[in-house]
Amino acid sequence: MLKGNLVIRICIYFFLFSQLIFIEPLLPQTKKTADKQESLQYEVTVTLKLIHVYVTDKKGKPVTDLTQSDFELYDNRKPVEITEFEKHILTLPEKKAQEIKPAPRPETPSRMNRKFFLFFDFAFNSTQGILKSKKAALYFIDTQLHPTDEISVISYSARKGLTLHEYLTTDYQKVRQIVEGLGLRNVFGRAERLEDVTSGSIEQVSPKDLNLNKSSGLTGGWDKRMERNIRIAEKRAYKHDVSRFCSEIINFARSLIYIPDYKHIILFSKGVADFILYGRRLPEGMLDSKEDRYGSVLLRTIYERMTKELAASNSAVYAVNVEGPKLRISPGSRDMMGDSSLRQLSKTTGGKYFSNSMDYKKAIEQIQRVTSNYYVLGYYIDKKWDGKYHKIKVKVKRKGYIVSGQRGYFNPKPFTEYTETEKLLHLIDLALSDRPHFQEPLHFPLITLPYSIQEKSKLLLLTEIPAEKIKEIAGKKVEIVTLIFDNQNEIVKFNRDEVTSSKFAKGNVFYYATSSLSPGEYDCKIVIRDLETGKGAVASSSVFISEAPESGVILYPPLLLVPEKNASYLKELSTKKNEEQGKSTNLFDIYPFDPNQYSPLVKELNKGISKLLAVMRYTIIDIREPEFHLSASLTKPSSGLKIPLSFSTLPTKKKEEISILLIEFQTPELQPGKYFLNLTVEELKTKSKSQISSEIQVR
Repeated sequence: MLKGNLVIRICIYFFLFSQLIFIEPLLPQTKKTADKQESLQYEVTVTLKLIHVYVTDKKGKPVTDLTQSDFELYDNRKPVEITEFEKHILTLPEKKAQEIKPAPRPETPSRMNRKFFLFFDFAFNSTQGILKSKKAALYFIDTQLHPTDEISVISYSARKGLTLHEYLTTDYQKVRQIVEGLGLRNVFGRAERLEDVTSGSIEQVSPKDLNLNKSSGLTGGWDKRMERNIRIAEKRAYKHDVSRFCSEIINFARSLIYIPDYKHIILFSKGVADFILYGRRLPEGMLDSKEDRYGSVLLRTIYERMTKELAASNSAVYAVNVEGPKLRISPGSRDMMGDSSLRQLSKTTGGKYFSNSMDYKKAIEQIQRVTSNYYVLGYYIDKKWDGKYHKIKVKVKRKGYIVSGQRGYFNPKPFTEYTETEKLLHLIDLALSDRPHFQEPLHFPLITLPYSIQEKSKLLLLTEIPAEKIKEIAGKKVEIVTLIFDNQNEIVKFNRDEVTSSKFAKGNVFYYATSSLSPGEYDCKIVIRDLETGKGAVASSSVFISEAPESGVILYPPLLLVPEKNASYLKELSTKKNEEQGKSTNLFDIYPFDPNQYSPLVKELNKGISKLLAVMRYTIIDIREPEFHLSASLTKPSSGLKIPLSFSTLPTKKKEEISILLIEFQTPELQPGKYFLNLTVEELKTKSKSQISSEIQVR
């Protein structure tokens, strides 16, 4: 089992990196300026570049009356002609919190929609601060989002580092559930302990607590040197946490720069303690070193670099200080606050700092006002595949206005020139993004079938790869990647295989993988990508694995079969290894059938097929000499139609505790649409039942 945190942190460091380095901006529009010629080398292509900017007056109030002629735009210091112009003044739809629903995905995505990252800082925070963070974030989700906005949830903790909880999405209800589910256990760093030590509460720690005795050489009560050593050790650990935090945010910022458009990061934090960066305002006798007076030059440099990296990534940070007012300010406690560090972060990135979290609604509403009025400027440039970075500068001809927004972009480059890291990030975006920006991938069907839930649950993933479709993306060699995510968005399975395209030369191919999982909800992905061009295809499915009952009948989802021949089958590499170790993971052992006569039903069922087979697995728990009754029906959700099915059963097999039944159904002529095949097994003595439904789409 792959450790989830490792891959998720890779995603956070670099996942967003893949959005634009390989692609055109959101909704690129191209036109050919050269006449059609026999050789492509003489053909010139230009692409429309879209730039997202905000304009405010000196008081920070949005300016909404500008026209196209009021702007000047420079690309790498060269003036360019603005050919496209849009003014956006967003108004919030009226809605109640309990009525929040996922926003409908538009047929044509917005050119330049708002992108928000809700950033929960668990390392430099407190229990009360985290609770306030969640309240503020939920208020933002419930009341301040426009239907075209995309929102992501990330967090940082000393134990896990950066964690991606949800990538940019318009499924606000899902985001709300994630925020509500953010817990308090195991998320803190050393911030609270350091505050106790440096604010005078160290006397609460006794020599007994430290296990001091005569052999230690520290007798006669509390040793002041030990108190000082503890303070120094705690500060050293705190400095390590600050350095690690800055390093991870720098990597995060370097990935953000490749997401097209301007980004808004709403940071909920108490901030890095001011004394670490800027020094303490205490008498000399209360300081342990010169660094205590002036702060750490090294950390201050790293922190400033972090703020500049975020600014360069076209991201504005709106820092909401969730510490709240102090009831008792002890000597030096003001230096423990993070006001200065948060203020510097917001100012450098072009965002805003909100110091009073007691009125978080006012802060959240102000963020909405500042970001809801913006302009989109477009201009045409020659399309070049050199991967070079272009600096953007936008000016307003009218005096007294301040412009903030996108500061640059990268040209695309050929897939063969990607680094290994870039290829990984390209793959992650292809697998995880609801709407990949770099290409529109092909989509293949995927079925997920739990086939055993005793002890460790077992899952089969099966996808059909039509030969005519795979030719659209496959060159000489492709990779096939299997990913399984749990309900916390952590990766519980990762496998990568490389195969030659000759495997797809004849007929349809079924690729399958198996995995052992704990009960719960999972999202499953299989990604196919050409290793020369980067073109890809994605198969997706979700599955819920239940816990095994103490007694009764367990009916597993059946593998449906149709009369089709000449299919071929590919096993995941880890599946082959399991078989070498004596574990039965072969498809034909799990679901026995004759591949010379039948093929799995993974995609839509063709109209007119009158015979359907199902390989059904079931388990009997703690029932002696059971007697069963099996019934089957088809239901059509759109009309409520229920069709009883006649069937016959073929000889059964038993593998350990699992019984296998092959069922042949006689199906009436079905009209196109969605149906459910319902199978019910009732044990006649105990009256226990088990029912399973499988979706069938008829075309």
